[in-house]
Amino acid sequence: PGARLYVEPLSGLSVRAAVYEGLFGIGEIAYRSEINQMPGSIAVGTWGYSELQDHVSEVDEEGNPLKARSSGAYVTLNQKLYAPTAGSPLGLSSFVRTGMGAKETSVAAYGLQTGLSYQGLFASRPDDQIGLGSAIAGAAGLRECAFELSYRAQVVSWFAVQPDIQWIKNPGLDSTVASAVVATTRLTVSL
Repeated sequence: PGARLYVEPLSGLSVRAAVYEGLFGIGEIAYRSEINQMPGSIAVGTWGYSELQDHVSEVDEEGNPLKARSSGAYVTLNQKLYAPTAGSPLGLSSFVRTGMGAKETSVAAYGLQTGLSYQGLFASRPDDQIGLGSAIAGAAGLRECAFELSYRAQVVSWFAVQPDIQWIKNPGLDSTVASAVVATTRLTVSL
């Protein structure tokens, strides 16, 4: 259970807030605009738990995790970079997202993700999307890096298949673990 609020006080400006089960809250302010008739947005948000969370590395004398506040903040930028015609859903889009969380309760205290996606790469498949992304997560001098390639095929109007492959260096922020390759497939049914 929870509650969500969405308010758009001015054209292009929105404020969102949510509380879930009284334990987790999130708030965001976003602004949408256009550059050369191509949509873009920036959002700034913060989140937190009302209850103390387990500390990721410190314990008491009995081996139980200490408790600490858990909160964080993020910034997201989205921008369409190319469209064959103004207002077209086809073309190249980009995003950059960064965030940080309390180092006491977050395995990754900071993260940075970037990506590009292209819709309609093939004229015969205008609803398909191909995406390329990268991510870095880190804490206490350790870093995990990932690169991802994905293709979303809109098979019919209500069904899509999305194979995805990722290469991850230092999985779990552990430099002693070998790099990993992860392959998945997402099936989406829209009813």
